[in-house]
Amino acid sequence: MERQTGSRAGKDHLQAIKNIGENLFIVILAFYPLRHVQWGLDLMDTGYNYANYTYMGTEHMDPMWLFSTWLSNAAGHLFTKLPGGGTLVGMNIYTGLFVSLLAVLCYLFCTKKLNIRPWAAFLGEMAAVSLCWCPTALLYNYMTFTLFTGCVILLYYGLTKEKKGYLIAAGVCLGANVLVRFSNLPEAAMILTVWFYDILWAKEEKQGNR
Repeated sequence: MERQTGSRAGKDHLQAIKNIGENLFIVILAFYPLRHVQWGLDLMDTGYNYANYTYMGTEHMDPMWLFSTWLSNAAGHLFTKLPGGGTLVGMNIYTGLFVSLLAVLCYLFCTKKLNIRPWAAFLGEMAAVSLCWCPTALLYNYMTFTLFTGCVILLYYGLTKEKKGYLIAAGVCLGANVLVRFSNLPEAAMILTVWFYDILWAKEEKQGNR
């Protein structure tokens, strides 16, 4: 009886250490993308996009650029209204959070759903964030990545669990992605996989009912 109690206590202790390690991975992935927020070295793309966010509108911006990347411009304009949004550091933090969200979202999906080992998923996400060269000011890129990742995860859940609610949400992500950057329109073709699956699913149900 004492051995069983000791063995269980040992397993609980190891599980507690594992949980602490996984939570630490999440915290690191959330804050690591913000390590360069005080760097004001890149003022080309960064300054151009932040100026568009600050002075959003057809009186300051080319209408084609404004409407072809409307949702990303609107999000950036919203950030300028938040506390610290009028400073370079503040905007770097707000836009950098998209990278944090991507890293944490992908890590949780890989570990919780795909059963990838936490340390492997963590190292992969750290490598991806470290090699990311694009300034976070380019929200039309990072919002694209975020919505596309969300779409892939929702499609996975929708197709594996056969729940159309997830598929509808994935379609919303794809539609919103076109508003983020009009050149994302080809990505909307991913919804064709859902229609194809739905057709096959319907055929299988009919055959099963015969």
